[in-house]
Amino acid sequence: MKYTGLQVPRIFSQVLNNWLDNNNLKTDHPILNKEKSSVISLKDWEECVRQVTADIPITAVGFDIGRSIQLSNLGALGYLVANSQNLSELLAMYRLFEKRFYGYGWGEMTSSADKFHLSWDTRYTQFDRIIEQIHSIVLVDFISAMCPDAGRPLRVSITNCENNERQYYENAFSCPVDFSSDSMSITYPNYALQSPVLLHNPLADLYKNEQPTSLLKDIANTAPFIFQVQKEILHQLPCGARIESIANALNISRRSLQRRLSERQCRYSELLDGIRENRADRLLKDPHLNLSEVAFLLGYSEQSAFNHAYKRWSGLSPRQNVNEIMNSVNIKHL
Repeated sequence: MKYTGLQVPRIFSQVLNNWLDNNNLKTDHPILNKEKSSVISLKDWEECVRQVTADIPITAVGFDIGRSIQLSNLGALGYLVANSQNLSELLAMYRLFEKRFYGYGWGEMTSSADKFHLSWDTRYTQFDRIIEQIHSIVLVDFISAMCPDAGRPLRVSITNCENNERQYYENAFSCPVDFSSDSMSITYPNYALQSPVLLHNPLADLYKNEQPTSLLKDIANTAPFIFQVQKEILHQLPCGARIESIANALNISRRSLQRRLSERQCRYSELLDGIRENRADRLLKDPHLNLSEVAFLLGYSEQSAFNHAYKRWSGLSPRQNVNEIMNSVNIKHL
């Protein structure tokens, strides 16, 4: 019963398509059909990978597949990464993403005096060998690309046996590897948590428009204090941007924040609503996002709340807006 409730974002499954394209290979496996639901079961994902790689004579082929990852394969998570300032925030956003879309966190983060560990509990023990290779190398390479100052991990633990492949694993991770472990885990030094997120690398090309300097172009020219409030709202938007949290980030009380906004003929709810409206139009144009992910990135706990707000802003439902965008794109290509 290890698969109960475990799902994989369908857009992540496109990493397999990337790899097939890079190697001039083809498959008609239905799991790779982008038109299906936004998630697939872990069991279906494993079966798909096994079928596609069954006749591929590459040792530790999962590492080869995982290194075909693109930030666009992460959907909403890519935006969360772009909105993170350092590795600590990135990992917090990742856990937030898991909880929202899967109902619980898959991974766990623990720390000791000088290091921290990312691990996946007993629901993930005895991963399919290739799947474990894919997921572990994606995470390690992703952290190295987004936070290069974090470096490579200190140690990696794998649930599968060594199978005469130790050298392949240690070359992939650039660190010692433990096999036949109770859980899959990755260990880093604590100082790596402060490593800044850098979007100036090929993996992040799609999300360069999400850098703070670009996001702030959506904010109208305002008084310096209001600008700082708007900037913090943008940063905290996926977490809901609650007024108490914004005030805390600005080192003032909620009452002081409300008073200072009132002195400038402004209300917090108006600022939040305006930023959400501006962001919604940008996010709805991204074909890599579904409506639930857009609602999440705007800080709504339910898609229905986003639908209601968007109709109030534009007179259209988000779905109608997406359809109009698609029709416009199709007309341009006629």
